[in-house]
Amino acid sequence: MTPQWTEFSFDDALTFKRELLAAIAAGDRVVDLAGVSGGDSSLLSVLLSGRRIAPDLQILNLSPALAQLAQLYGVADLLGLPKSASETEVN
Repeated sequence: MTPQWTEFSFDDALTFKRELLAAIAAGDRVVDLAGVSGGDSSLLSVLLSGRRIAPDLQILNLSPALAQLAQLYGVADLLGLPKSASETEVN
């Protein structure tokens, strides 16, 4: 599924959650966020809801800013995001 927004805000969260859950129910297991340049913790919350229902949900093209926010909140692993380079380095 591909969201219809380019800038995502809290006001879009409920609509996106409904669309995501409907897509999951229909068997879709990929969310492509390539066209979404904005977003905040509400977008991460919706994605977490989707992963809770469909653990195999793939999240593609999350913006670097949102990926960093997910790392900061400690939910990157829950979202299935790759580890950042700094976390994979061995000292």
